[in-house]
Amino acid sequence: MSVVPCFNLNRRFCTRTNINSQIKYKLTSDTSFTTGLMLNISQFGLALSLDQELPTNSQLNVSMESDRKDDAPIEIFAEIVRTSKSSNEYAYTYGCVILEVNDF
Repeated sequence: MSVVPCFNLNRRFCTRTNINSQIKYKLTSDTSFTTGLMLNISQFGLALSLDQELPTNSQLNVSMESDRKDDAPIEIFAEIVRTSKSSNEYAYTYGCVILEVNDF
C-alpha cells in the first residue's frame, strides 16, 4: 500500500477567530490576575500571549472584559496544551483547550 500525502496541515475542527484583545488571567492556584493578550479563539480552544513562562497542563482562569460597563466579563477556564514562538511584545505564546465557559 502506498503512502497518501496529506496537504491539509490544519488539525483544527473549528475555524479560529482572531481577537487580539487584552485579557486578565491567573493560575487556578493564584489569588490575583495578571494581564495578557488573547490572540484568537475557536469553539474548543484559544491562543494566549503572556509574560509568564508556564508548563503545559497548567490550568488558567481567563477573564475578557468589555469596553461597555453594562456587559459582564467573559470568564473561561482553560488548560495549556502547547507552546509556540511568540511574535509580539509578550514573551510566551500558548495554545489552550477550553474546559469551561462561565454563564453570564
